[in-house]
Amino acid sequence: MTRTMINLEVMSKRGVLDDDDRKLLDKERNGWNGERLVGEVLQKVLDGRWFTSNILLEHDQNYIQLDHVIITRQRVIILEVKNHRHDYEVRSGKWYFQNGREVSNPLNQLERAKSILAHWLQRRKIYLQVHGYIVWTGDSHIFGLQPDDAIIKMTKLARIANELQVSDELFPQLHEVFLTDQLKTNPFYHHRAAGQLKNGFNCPSCYCLSLNGRKQQMKCIDCRTTFSISEVIYTNMIYYCSVHNVHEFSIRCLAEFFGDYFTVRTLQLYIRSYVEAQRLIKINRTTYRLPETIDTMIKEHLLSNN
Repeated sequence: MTRTMINLEVMSKRGVLDDDDRKLLDKERNGWNGERLVGEVLQKVLDGRWFTSNILLEHDQNYIQLDHVIITRQRVIILEVKNHRHDYEVRSGKWYFQNGREVSNPLNQLERAKSILAHWLQRRKIYLQVHGYIVWTGDSHIFGLQPDDAIIKMTKLARIANELQVSDELFPQLHEVFLTDQLKTNPFYHHRAAGQLKNGFNCPSCYCLSLNGRKQQMKCIDCRTTFSISEVIYTNMIYYCSVHNVHEFSIRCLAEFFGDYFTVRTLQLYIRSYVEAQRLIKINRTTYRLPETIDTMIKEHLLSNN
């Protein structure tokens, strides 16, 4: 799940999305559903050890965001996921909607990603072939594809993954390179002014402002998931920073984002526990800072919830 999607989900429940943002949220949801389906296949077939997901790289000021990357003995395979609802027609290498309007060719996007990744690896003295596929997860059809076009359906993905010779020797080194050398801040993220947001706590699972509870736990009345109060506050603290595109915050501003569910005094007690656990950095008596970039915090939050 991308930071953009999380922000839009949070802001949607707080009532500030315009029509363009709603369309973007729908697009992000479709893309995420497709990536999740592919990730589930890879997790099952490759045992979760020979692939990595959602990697953001830069080479000579060229940026690529890779949905999934499989590591084998002789090559690295990029999987770009497309989960579209529209049918397409391909004519002379160009892609069109069924109404005749031309759209960008995803195969060109794939070739660009392969080239940038190859150069990125070579700069780190890793000389592996770079291959790639577009994994088409939706029910839509593409008319006019050529037999050698690198577009596959989910059924073929499982077969290809089963046939791969993955490498125990390469994986620890290359996986660590991807994790340590990827970008920590996403240059594709564009901040949106939050406007007049409804206050409350977004559910960490479904994002609804429908959490109840007062002692040690809170329960979402929509998705019925239960969370510790500490987890809810910490997660919504990350949401606050991400939506407002800030790295530091004051307790007063955070309290306004949450509403009057807790007193500032109670909120301070939880924040003090985060500082003691090194999950938050104290700047002064009322101001605090995230220990990592917002994008890194979002990734860690998603991993901890999977």
